Amino acid sequence: MKGPRGYPPRAFLFSAVPSFRCDEEPYQYLRHPPAGTCVGVQAPPVRMVISPAMLVSERMSSDAWMPPWVRYQHEARYEFAAACAGAAEVLDAACGTGYGSILVRNAGASRVVGVDIAVDAVREAMRSDSPPQADFILGSALSFPFRDAQFDLFISLETIEHIDDDRSYVREARRVVKPGGTFICSTPNRAVLNPGRSLFDRPFNPFHIREYAQPELDRLLREQFRTIRWYGQTLFDARYIALLSAIGRRVPMLAVRLHQMHKVLRAAFDKPRRHAVQPLPTDGAHAEVFVAVCTD
Repeated sequence: MKGPRGYPPRAFLFSAVPSFRCDEEPYQYLRHPPAGTCVGVQAPPVRMVISPAMLVSERMSSDAWMPPWVRYQHEARYEFAAACAGAAEVLDAACGTGYGSILVRNAGASRVVGVDIAVDAVREAMRSDSPPQADFILGSALSFPFRDAQFDLFISLETIEHIDDDRSYVREARRVVKPGGTFICSTPNRAVLNPGRSLFDRPFNPFHIREYAQPELDRLLREQFRTIRWYGQTLFDARYIALLSAIGRRVPMLAVRLHQMHKVLRAAFDKPRRHAVQPLPTDGAHAEVFVAVCTD
């Protein structure tokens, strides 16, 4: 079997990923398949709700421009995850172009496997990972080609809001994490980014299926994990969020735009430390992003 153009022969993993044809090019590959990987086994089809346009516009890249607060948040989440990794075997789901997977590996993880559903993201990750430090494969966060209880740490940042079947996603996380292992999940806080809206309202961000309040996400995660430690990023005063929520209940788009303008106006003075991951406050302040650390 030949490898993808420009690469030597690889071990290939085949799964059903909409909009890509396996006969065009063997597209799922690893530098070194992790122990327990089902090489050459057809995985069951998985219905995804992620469009190619979303994959491009929602992806963090070290080369592309993006608002400073977005970059600071992304980098801070991976720095937090890296500090939790130690010498663990790590799965990074929805790894994008792999910059975070490489950061975690360089922080001391014994092995990092990055998984993403976008062909171009996986290729870019492999190109930028030189000399090789992590393994990257194409795949779905709802059906990994790994054995049960394979990873010490499962990182999946800003992913769950994109997935239609969120319960299956959390079950799959529980399946591949070892007993005593850790699942780190982050997602936007609806009270800040879609004030006045409910779990069943479509978010303003067209690439998100839903956005959560903390109690909703807590209930979902506790279906599979007994202990959850809550952290957050980018805090906003309770009075500010109450105002946004009051506006959002009447004119949702206006509340969203006001919050965006608030961030734009302070962008010139923004600093990475404002977006560091920290325990959720108890004084009523709201984090723009939730980070949940889930264990048995």
